Amino acid sequence: MNDPIFYIHIPRTSGTIFGNILRCVNTYPIYYFAKEYLENKNEILSNEYTLLCGHVPYSATKTYEVDFRYATMLRNPIDRCLSHWKEVNSYLSIINSTLSLDQFIEHPIYKKLFNNYQSRYLGFFPDWTTIAGTNNAEHHLIFATMEMDIDDNILYTNCISTLDKFEFIGIKEYFQESVLLAEKILKFSHYIPRKKRTDYSSYLSDNIMSFLKKSNEVDFEVYRYAVKKFWEMWHEYNWRSDS
Repeated sequence: MNDPIFYIHIPRTSGTIFGNILRCVNTYPIYYFAKEYLENKNEILSNEYTLLCGHVPYSATKTYEVDFRYATMLRNPIDRCLSHWKEVNSYLSIINSTLSLDQFIEHPIYKKLFNNYQSRYLGFFPDWTTIAGTNNAEHHLIFATMEMDIDDNILYTNCISTLDKFEFIGIKEYFQESVLLAEKILKFSHYIPRKKRTDYSSYLSDNIMSFLKKSNEVDFEVYRYAVKKFWEMWHEYNWRSDS
């Protein structure tokens, strides 16, 4: 059997719909969060799965001696941040406590969700045994908002090293092309849904744009590298007759 695919689902990158496409053509156990994944080693290793996917950062997958074929999807950092803000507000609305974007970037916890989040998933290697949390959401929030005790240059270098190990890299802004490329590389066939780009321009004051650019300097560099890798993969596989 081929090594299983591990789809690293970075939140708010269209990973849910892309993961659903992968799950239609693979057998898998459900490990959507790092806490579940880290606590179920024996069950994971005993299954003849072909795919794992979920909100599991790359560093968490390296805690087990398993050879994975890695895949992920990245997104323009500003659009990803604004989508994350809207998602958090959808939960806060349940208790009638939504935050404006200006309030969000001043919030002591939530503003950290705008801090090089994609790079955190790909290039940050914390000691997972020290991350507490009684449930998946709490455990994930602790990881997502903890201080990254490395400078930006090291974080960027780590991300590039990680992406160079990935068999497939998709880009949300090129979603249809990403699915086509995944079909070639990961060997499956599926209907390709259309994804429209959400226009967030009405939310972007000069102050917010400045904050997002400053908070995502590494993410922008990593995103540009990922786009470059994506098109390199595209030209390599598009369209080899043996693929």
